[in-house]
Amino acid sequence: MEDNFEKFTNLTRRRALLPWWIKFFCWIFMITGILCLIVLILLLIGFKPELEIYGFDADNNKPFNSILILFTFLFHAFTAFCLWFNKSKAIFIGQIDAIWGILLCLFSIILGIVKGDYIFRIELVFLVLFYIKLSQIKSKWNSIPEFR
Repeated sequence: MEDNFEKFTNLTRRRALLPWWIKFFCWIFMITGILCLIVLILLLIGFKPELEIYGFDADNNKPFNSILILFTFLFHAFTAFCLWFNKSKAIFIGQIDAIWGILLCLFSIILGIVKGDYIFRIELVFLVLFYIKLSQIKSKWNSIPEFR
């Protein structure tokens, strides 16, 4: 009977593999995910809030940007939820999320260059660091069983 108890007391939580800055952004993006759900309701009643991420803004004349921004925030929130709650596919989802953000940043930079404005997106640095850190902890993450 003691052997079974020891199996559970010696388990490491996957969350412990995440550095403090990823944990911090998990909370930020889970909160923004909840706010995005509120924004969706506000959009249905006609209110148009100002949103921006990675150089894209939700201008009234550009509904595609609004959809892109809301999707991106909700995807970040889903990734943060998976990481915070130790889901088995969280690293894979996080890597896809990082690549998505990197592509959006690069596209934003290219659009700026075409328009004659060059703005370096600092988010790009953090997204690359996020991707690298997830790649570093991937094997350890997958070796730890998921709590159910």
